[in-house]
Order: sequence, then C-alpha cells, then structure tokens
Amino acid sequence: SLLALLGMINTAAGQSPVAAEMVLAATDFLDSLDDEQRRDATITGKPPRDILTKAERKLKALADKGAKFPDLSSAQQANLMELIREYVACHLPTFRRVAREAIKSS
Repeated sequence: SLLALLGMINTAAGQSPVAAEMVLAATDFLDSLDDEQRRDATITGKPPRDILTKAERKLKALADKGAKFPDLSSAQQANLMELIREYVACHLPTFRRVAREAIKSS
C-alpha cells in the first residue's frame, strides 16, 4: 500500500547509501502518480509493523486491491520496477539470512 511504502521510506531514510537510493526511487514513483492513482494505491490506513512479513509466522496473499501495474504508464512502470530493485537491494542481506535459516532448519 502507499502508506506501507511511505513507512518504508521513513524507516530507510539516513540508514545507508542503498537505503537512500531506495528513498529516491520511492519518491520518483510516488511523484509520478496522479491523485486517483494515489487513492487507488492506498490500501490501508497505516503501515504494517514489519513491511516484509508483518511479523506473522505464516504469510498470506494480500487482497487484490490497489493500483494495478498494467494501468500505470510506461514511465510509472519503469519507476516502480526501479523501486522494487532498490527495495530488494536494500533488504538482500535479510533475504539471504532468512533463506539460510530456512535451509538450516529443513
């Protein structure tokens, strides 16, 4: 959701050069949305406590709500893909650690 994204931006601000790149990518994406798209992208009233897992033991698929990728312009799609790349780069150490722990426990 848009508020989750804003929470992610706020959390990442000032943490590392990679996080700073994520903040810039998120800002570019958010700035590219018009008012209707921002309204569609806002799914919940507040960001979850943990953006990656919401601190739940089992993950569930999110409701099929929000701004749809095909409805975005090609420039907005490019901005979103850049944001996703930066988000993954910022959290890659966490993804690696979780994967290693899952492998060890299986």
